[in-house]
Amino acid sequence: MLWPTYFSCDCAEYNSYEYGGGQASTADIWRPVRVSICEVTANNRWLIVIAEAEAQPVVWRVIKDDWSLTCDEQTLSLSMQRTDSSTAVTTVQTIRFRHRHEFWSLVGNMSFARLRTYSAPQGHTTRNSGDQEVVSTNVEITDG
Repeated sequence: MLWPTYFSCDCAEYNSYEYGGGQASTADIWRPVRVSICEVTANNRWLIVIAEAEAQPVVWRVIKDDWSLTCDEQTLSLSMQRTDSSTAVTTVQTIRFRHRHEFWSLVGNMSFARLRTYSAPQGHTTRNSGDQEVVSTNVEITDG
C-alpha cells in the first residue's frame, strides 16, 4: 500500500447482503479477501477490503460512526450495518477471520479509528511520541 498501514490481513473472508425497501438478497457466499486499515487522507483511517481476482475493493471507506458494528468472538467476525434513509435498504457487510489475534487486531484498530473521529472530550489528549500516537482519556466511573 502507498499509505501508512496500521492493520493488514491476507486470510479473511467477506460476505455482504442487503434487505428492506421491498428487496432481499441474502446469499451465504463468503469470498477470500485482504483487509487493511490505512491512513489514506490526513487523520482519517480507511477500511479497505479487496476480494481475490477483483480489481476494485469491495469496501473502501473512512472509518467513522455511520456504520453499526457487531463483533462476534465465537465466529471471529465483525459485521457492519447501515440503513440508507432514502431507500430503507439495509446493507450488512461481514468480515470473518481464522485467527483470534487478527480478529482482535482489526477490532482494536477500528475502535481507535472511530475514537479519533470524535472531537476531543474534556480530559482527552492526543500527542505524537516518536512514531507512535498516544491517546489518553480520563474516564470517571460512577455507581449508578
